[in-house]
Amino acid sequence: MDFCEASEIAKKNPGAVMTRDSTGTFIVQLGDGRVIGATSSGHSTAHDDSFREEIAELRDRLVEKDSIIEKLETETKALRNDIENVISTRLESEKSRLAKIREEFSLQRSTFEEKTKDVQARLHKLDLLEKTYRERFGEVEIKIVKESVESRGVCQRCGGDGGVRGGCQKCDGSGWVLSTETTFREVGEIK
Repeated sequence: MDFCEASEIAKKNPGAVMTRDSTGTFIVQLGDGRVIGATSSGHSTAHDDSFREEIAELRDRLVEKDSIIEKLETETKALRNDIENVISTRLESEKSRLAKIREEFSLQRSTFEEKTKDVQARLHKLDLLEKTYRERFGEVEIKIVKESVESRGVCQRCGGDGGVRGGCQKCDGSGWVLSTETTFREVGEIK
């Protein structure tokens, strides 16, 4: 037995001592006096039985680990299938959503293009109308006119009754409130 084999056996058996026999081969002497790895000088049957037991134990462990690995591979495969199903379902959903968005975008683009053409046609008509108007009547100057309109409304504070003995301070007891609204409008003048 070589050094590595002897040290592995010694590690697995607490209290075991690793040494060399008379031929220089590594052996392991267990705590109960049995010797593992001795040459055929009389100890080999006990040691062979010990080796057989260890080999059988290692085989059992190997079979157990193989079954665990097989179970893990099966579970991994099932999880991988579940993940692929979720991803493919989500992908199809997103493809469908993207197709709807593209369709809406295309519809909006065509609507926008139609409206743009309509606006351009109207602007062209306006340009022609402006040109014709200018030729017939001359240049038009646009002025902004400010208009102020006064209006009278019921006082919100006193409800229009002027308050007690005409004491409403907002409407001075009249029940009416004056307000001024200012508006701006454009007026065209021919030059």
